[in-house]
Amino acid sequence: MIDKNNKPTIYDVAKLSGFSSATVSLALSGSTKIKETTKQKIRNAADKLKYHPNFLARGLVKQKTKTICLIIPDNLNPVFAEITQGVEHIAYSRGYSIILCITNEDAKREKFYLDIMRNNRADGLLIFPTFFPVVQEEALKLKASNIPFVIVGRRIEGITSCYVTADLELGGYKVADYLIKLGHKKIGIIYGV
Repeated sequence: MIDKNNKPTIYDVAKLSGFSSATVSLALSGSTKIKETTKQKIRNAADKLKYHPNFLARGLVKQKTKTICLIIPDNLNPVFAEITQGVEHIAYSRGYSIILCITNEDAKREKFYLDIMRNNRADGLLIFPTFFPVVQEEALKLKASNIPFVIVGRRIEGITSCYVTADLELGGYKVADYLIKLGHKKIGIIYGV
């Protein structure tokens, strides 16, 4: 019988369902080795006990956390808010969660978050860098640790990684061309630093 003060364990689910703890573990992790009828019996037992797998423990065993770290400079900027929502939506649809780290454009915070995530707290990182020397140094460490990462917004020299960036030169050309075709003669640019 389960102690009311303790959370139910995988062994409690095994006892109630009549299957071994190994079978319960495989069934609850979605293994294709387990018949669907067996999975359903195990899920029913887990539901009855209000059992939820410990994802941190599973991460230690499998060396996978099913988390993606998103490092952004500012969460009040509507662009980053939209990107965060999109990343979370896709991550969730694939069984991942996200860890959101906001640097507030502070080099020490950026280094702190990159260092923590490098120490196996996430399966991958999506980085919107603010301080390129910090990211360059930490990215080399990430690469040496075989942690996948994508740098967004700018390619960083010396780092051979995936990156996503806009072609600003082409964008500027298209905007200027469009305005000239409309007949505008005096065209200015406002650029944020």
